[in-house]
Amino acid sequence: MQSLSVKDSADLYGGEVRTWGSQSYGGGVTLSADATLYTNNPVAFSSTVDSQALASFSLTISGAAHVTFGGAVGQTYALSSLLVAGPVKIEGGQMTTTGPQNYEGAAILSADTTLKGSLVAADAIDSDAIARSLKIDGEAMFFGQLGGASALKSLSVTGTTAFKTNLVTTTGSQSYTGAVTAPGFT
Repeated sequence: MQSLSVKDSADLYGGEVRTWGSQSYGGGVTLSADATLYTNNPVAFSSTVDSQALASFSLTISGAAHVTFGGAVGQTYALSSLLVAGPVKIEGGQMTTTGPQNYEGAAILSADTTLKGSLVAADAIDSDAIARSLKIDGEAMFFGQLGGASALKSLSVTGTTAFKTNLVTTTGSQSYTGAVTAPGFT
């Protein structure tokens, strides 16, 4: 398929959505089965992304040039897991899964954000032009710099934290409830 543009709500019944061009979802997206989106171009969600009410499902986005989440993810019904293999912009403020969240590209926060999951694994995370708060509700593993290009307002992690980086920059507080390992720091 060349590209995909859905103006209203969409229900992804699982399997793969593969395009050469961009994918855009204008209304709320519901996962009724595990879904994988493939493209070498941008993927944009203008509204919310949720699992259906009866079960949690996973969302994998692979190869995208850039992914934008314009609304909350898993706010009404949590996803089972989320994998974004590419750069991501989080505008919706909340990403909730019952299992892990993996962000394999640089992430930009355009709102104060809570990432809630059993484990949040992320590469570099920065604020947009305004310093943003980041709360990880669960365990965290950071592979890239936090606030390296644009400082975070604050950072809070409620579970254990593992740093594989040597730079965390916030304009305000940092709070770690669980154990912290930081082999990247000297």
